[in-house]
Amino acid sequence: MIALRRKYYPEGDGYRMTALDAADPAQIRALPDSGTAVAVLEGLSMYLTNRQLRDFLGALGAKYPRLHVLMDVYTVFGAKASRYKNPVNDVGVTQLYGVDDPEALLEGLPLRVKAEHSFTPPELVNELKGAERPFFKLLFTGKTYRRLYRLYELESR
Repeated sequence: MIALRRKYYPEGDGYRMTALDAADPAQIRALPDSGTAVAVLEGLSMYLTNRQLRDFLGALGAKYPRLHVLMDVYTVFGAKASRYKNPVNDVGVTQLYGVDDPEALLEGLPLRVKAEHSFTPPELVNELKGAERPFFKLLFTGKTYRRLYRLYELESR
């Protein structure tokens, strides 16, 4: 994935991409040393068991005293429901994992949940016209969507 991203996003003085196996927290040592790090875990958490995700976040939190993480997760229900219709099925993924309680996942780690964000800001939904607006609201905002998928912002304690 990193090789593909490099085709579109150049690295620079303040931006580096490093390929690693998130299921192996020891690889965190290969990341550059810095007092501060920002980690965008987009489309990653659902491939890790809660134990692996916890170990990965713990290793990041131990390496970087000031850490900011943006992480999307399936809920447990969302992970189970994804068996029926999900693009990852087409590449042979057979098991996905979900997180219902991020506070429990982070218990004892040097991270806390700073915020939960909506994937769909209300001002963008309001730009939709006709039947698209209520249909989109029903499927991609509020309780229905939150039952499947969430976006968390984490930070150092």
